[in-house]
Amino acid sequence: MIKEHVSEEDIQSYVLKESALEQYALQHIQTCASCQAKLNMYESLFSGVGEMPKPAFDFDVAELVMPLLSVKKRKVNRLPAILSGLLVLAGLIGLPFLLFDDKNSSGLQSVSPWLFGVVGIVAVTFIVISVSDMYARYRRQLKELNFE
Repeated sequence: MIKEHVSEEDIQSYVLKESALEQYALQHIQTCASCQAKLNMYESLFSGVGEMPKPAFDFDVAELVMPLLSVKKRKVNRLPAILSGLLVLAGLIGLPFLLFDDKNSSGLQSVSPWLFGVVGIVAVTFIVISVSDMYARYRRQLKELNFE
């Protein structure tokens, strides 16, 4: 017979069937009124919790919250798309004139350095417009999240 009582954690894990008690602890519980009372209390408590109905809302949360959210109308900035389209269109229109120039009888065999310059300018402009648009969207998202 042990003089110390069985710990509450051991009794709880025994009631929840998470672990088995050692033989001396079971014998102590059978002979000790205090430990037996704790065992009975935890058994009734845990069975009562298991029998409780699951909590449920009796109202629609989305219906209550959605009207409180502010709806912001976004302005779509189409300037980068329009400029990019115009630059690509200008490049496509000018490309045949540069490649099939009457003065240059070799056609595609000797591509003018001017063509590389135009293509480079279009590419760099497109990249700059795309990066500036990405940065503007990033700043706008930061403002929406109130980080600025």
